Amino acid sequence: MSESEIARKLGLRERKVRKFVEGLDRSKLPAADLVKAAVSGDDVDLFSPKSVKRPWNLLIFLGITLLAFAIRLIYLNQIKDSPFFVPFYRGLDDYLYDAWGQNIAQGNLIGPDVFYGLPLYPYFLGFIYWFLGHSIFIAKFAQFLIGSVSCGLMFLIGQKVFNRYVGIIAGVIMALFSSAIFFEGFLTSAFLAIFLNAVLMLTLFSAVEKPSAFKWIAAGLLAGLSALANASILIFAVLVIAWMVFTARATSGSRRYLYAAVFFAAILLAVSPATIHNYLAAKEFVPITAHGGITFYAGNNPLSDGTYKLPPELGTNVEDTRKNARLIAERVLKRPLTAKQVSDFWFGQARSFMRSEPARYAGLLLSKAVMFWNAYEIPDILPMSFYRRYAPLLGMPLFGFTLLSPLALLGVILCLKHVKRAEIQLIFMFSGSVFISTLIYFVNSRYRLIAVPYLAVFAGAAVWYTAEAVRALSTRRILTVFAVFAALFVATNIQVVKHSQAQAHNNLGIILKQKGLFDEAAAEYRTAIELQPGYASPYFNLGLLYQEQGDDAQAIEYFQKVLKVNPNMARAYAMLGYSYLKTGDVNKAREHWERSLELDPDQPDVRQALSRAR
Repeated sequence: MSESEIARKLGLRERKVRKFVEGLDRSKLPAADLVKAAVSGDDVDLFSPKSVKRPWNLLIFLGITLLAFAIRLIYLNQIKDSPFFVPFYRGLDDYLYDAWGQNIAQGNLIGPDVFYGLPLYPYFLGFIYWFLGHSIFIAKFAQFLIGSVSCGLMFLIGQKVFNRYVGIIAGVIMALFSSAIFFEGFLTSAFLAIFLNAVLMLTLFSAVEKPSAFKWIAAGLLAGLSALANASILIFAVLVIAWMVFTARATSGSRRYLYAAVFFAAILLAVSPATIHNYLAAKEFVPITAHGGITFYAGNNPLSDGTYKLPPELGTNVEDTRKNARLIAERVLKRPLTAKQVSDFWFGQARSFMRSEPARYAGLLLSKAVMFWNAYEIPDILPMSFYRRYAPLLGMPLFGFTLLSPLALLGVILCLKHVKRAEIQLIFMFSGSVFISTLIYFVNSRYRLIAVPYLAVFAGAAVWYTAEAVRALSTRRILTVFAVFAALFVATNIQVVKHSQAQAHNNLGIILKQKGLFDEAAAEYRTAIELQPGYASPYFNLGLLYQEQGDDAQAIEYFQKVLKVNPNMARAYAMLGYSYLKTGDVNKAREHWERSLELDPDQPDVRQALSRAR
């Protein structure tokens, strides 16, 4: 029986019942637990006032949503003229999603191959493009609108788990969270996953409070749909099923098994269109996407540092990596491979590293765990610090991991004594599932962002607890909380990793070249080389620039530099061949084309050039 039901039956206030129950729980706490002891006794009530009347709930929800949307509209107005606003480069996620969405809008709903990427977001884009035309501005406007609604939903979640003030704090944190605003400005799926996860969490709360098969089916459908935008939710789904079966939180008796079964079946139903599509395309069982193997290897290989890192021969962008992953796997196994077999090969390579170097792998896991909680935002598409030159809003004192991480950890500590509450268990499990996912794969800002809404709820609880301690003039509690927060702040703000902005300068060079600003493009490529001499792309792009301008001597010099960094880059050999041909050295041209085709036979232009030169 829940505390609210006991209160109703006894005619008492829920708050009094809760304090009595928690008093019983505190007597069983281990005395050695210093943190719990520091906040035991007559504790601040994190769960009252629980809620307000329905009209006020709606007004607060709308207020937070409108605040978030107003900030995002300012940001949208700032970035609409930036060179990175429109997807520009075939190797980046936003370009691939944009092209995929356009293809869907043109009526190609079912592609000829297995999904290589999570499919829900491209279909979301495809619907917008089909309904309103191909407009990047409208697509991003829609993303900002959905992201703003998610901020309002976090108020409802925070209020349900704790109280209305915690909900308001969590919603405002999300409204002002810099990386959430930043990634909503790119064509990526994080905002969609956050929205679906928030709706899922509210559905789970309702299903736990008043269980029914319908609610658990709805929750399963939402979890499956979310998995098509962010696969880490599947870890959460497994935890929820185990929680339902073994802790009887969903309901008592045999019904919990029924609800677990319908929840699981609904997940399979939501995911099944992707699975069926993949089977029809390749006659293989690929549940959602075939890029899992290379993604797993990117976080678990001899060069890994806990972030996305691949050997140079696998390329530096999504499209090249996909192609090179297949070529290398086929070269090693000496046979053609399907997309699933390529993925399985790279899973195997990662497992081989983990088995052969267990101590190093253990250190890698520790690095990932530290980076997950660290304040530093690990870049994904572009470093947020680089993008501030186009968006002054990002330079303002918005909320970020600098404060969120220590506050969230403080909130987690404060909630340990309340861990028996079902809602707290659910947000613990969700945050933990994202954390586990990063340990399995790698850490970067975009993937970590999925956990931010629930870390914001814990942070809200910490802020509320501290405010109540200050209001009660509880010196011991104030000193304890501030001491713990200070220690966490120092620990999470130590710089443990730093990335150069070389990729951002290289990408800016690509954009400037497309606009015909060749000198400015060359300057950006050179800056990228200075920042990261072991990065092959700017050398290659400079070689192309000189080749297109007719300076083949300079082009040859830079293509040769590419091959010093990455001796297996097929296109560098191919471009060297073209430049050697222009300088009259046919033998060297043939030599480099032959080497290029050895590395990548699927180059009809190179094969044709070689045939003409014989």
